[in-house]
Amino acid sequence: MVDNQLKYTISEAFSKANVPQEVFIGLAFMKITKKGLKQESFFKDVIEPLVGNPQVSLKVFETGEYEPSVGFGRKQALSMYNNQDYILQIDSHTKFEKGWDTELIRMYEEAFKETNNEKTILTAYLPAYEHDSSDTRSYYGRPKVAKYPFFMPEFRFAGGLPSWRDTSLSEGPFKVYAPYVPCVKFNAQFAFSNRHFYEDSGLPETVLFWEEELIQTMNLLDSGFSLVFPNQVIPLAHLYSNDVSKNLKDFSFRVQGTDAKNVSGNDYSAEVRRSYLDFITAPENRAKVDKFFKYTKTHPVYGPYLDRFIPPTYNR
Repeated sequence: MVDNQLKYTISEAFSKANVPQEVFIGLAFMKITKKGLKQESFFKDVIEPLVGNPQVSLKVFETGEYEPSVGFGRKQALSMYNNQDYILQIDSHTKFEKGWDTELIRMYEEAFKETNNEKTILTAYLPAYEHDSSDTRSYYGRPKVAKYPFFMPEFRFAGGLPSWRDTSLSEGPFKVYAPYVPCVKFNAQFAFSNRHFYEDSGLPETVLFWEEELIQTMNLLDSGFSLVFPNQVIPLAHLYSNDVSKNLKDFSFRVQGTDAKNVSGNDYSAEVRRSYLDFITAPENRAKVDKFFKYTKTHPVYGPYLDRFIPPTYNR
């Protein structure tokens, strides 16, 4: 993926940490072919300076070597885990606050006391930031508050997948103020866990995009993970608006897109539906689908049984 936010994400991960010498990054990068994309410049300016850094592990794949997919990329990044105490999964366009590392550890240890489950994952949708043409990265909208992923009575991809919407629990009709809340879904843009997540991430290599969070939720619940939503200020943010200068725009591109064709030339949305339906209809996944329905009150095909449902207890 070519992402003009990546160099900021990596730089801030170190510079904003309280203990930067204990921060290690695994990055999987796949070269692609796209007319007008200055990929070689990106590789030279952003990727090559990371080579030789003992705290950064890199895997680079050539065009056509593998079919690009979210599942493959995240699996490759996670494969660079090397017995660290904690694992943080984020997108390549993430903003860090000062002291993010010790704050996430504090939050995780508090969440663990609530779940009493070694297989615990902190997960949420992050607050938003924007990168403007003056090269400033600042919060967009309500700052720093994590957002909960409610399943909604609507569908993506022409009725193929249940949909969800992220919102603050302290706003609107919810008024939920507990610092930790059972989470209804795994959220890929922010997940903080331990070695158990490396050993069993629940993510098949073949999943594409959109369906991967649903499939991963089903697999993680089946494996006994407790999903915990940190209902509080969180020291990270996710990109919302990317209006940077021209030289950085050349580095702004993602393979996935609902109107895109994949490498095989197939319609992307149709591939996503196929990937999802293949999983939920497989006989060996029937127990996983049933557990997902019981825990989330959301049918994998027909959608939410209870609108904006929050599980009353943690999965164990």
